[in-house]
Amino acid sequence: MRNFAKSLRQKDFEFADIDQTFYDTFVAFLQEKSFTQNSVGKHIQVLKLMLKEAKIYGYNTNHYYESFHVFSEDTDTIYLNEPELALLKDTDFSKSPHLDRVRDWFLLLAWTGCRFSDLEKVTKSDIKDGFITFRQQKTNTKVTIPLHPVVTEILEKYNYSLPEPITNQRFNEYIKEACRRAVINSTETTTRTIGGQRVTEKYEKWQRVMSHTGRRSFATNMYKRGLPSLMIMSVTGHKTEKSFLKYIKVKQEEHAAMMKKAWENMYQ
Repeated sequence: MRNFAKSLRQKDFEFADIDQTFYDTFVAFLQEKSFTQNSVGKHIQVLKLMLKEAKIYGYNTNHYYESFHVFSEDTDTIYLNEPELALLKDTDFSKSPHLDRVRDWFLLLAWTGCRFSDLEKVTKSDIKDGFITFRQQKTNTKVTIPLHPVVTEILEKYNYSLPEPITNQRFNEYIKEACRRAVINSTETTTRTIGGQRVTEKYEKWQRVMSHTGRRSFATNMYKRGLPSLMIMSVTGHKTEKSFLKYIKVKQEEHAAMMKKAWENMYQ
């Protein structure tokens, strides 16, 4: 907001200034910075929350902000399918111990559905009788996760103590390199709105892998396996099926293949 005011050669804004002209000018200001549609929407959302708070405390009597549209669009976020996860698991990183640990961390994320911030806090005492049980940091939701064979194998490798955690930024750097070496390099295409313009980009899949790709891979792969959404949500901690279905990433072609397989089972 300070930068926006500075761009208009003024020091600040009054609550009374918040009108349609303000909104249109602010959106244009954000788009000129080449922000994505969702980033613009996030700024508008935070602004509306601040103005609502000011209204509650009696500072703001201007309600025009309530009509401000919060931009959003679905993004072509990637996930790793089960063959790609197997490829990553079978890649030899013995000469690169840091990549070996990060690969193991990622596989734990991809077969538990945990957030990176939650998994790094899981201790040996949270693992019992074939399950991991803990409270999610973000939502304070208690989740119980069955141990997938890959998870059990990795836990045994580290004597049921998780590998030493690293920063999320360093993790995202290393997991890209690990996936590149594992030859996870299919060509992907993403279309999103940047600076108010639709932009289509092509890239190799490993370039977009990050810590959160693991959790998304779990949800999407389990959905493709035909597990009920509510069952998967009980593990991921999603509160509503609407938010869960927006979270998973299944392409139209994959939906068609799932339906074809279901028909073959139904009508054989």
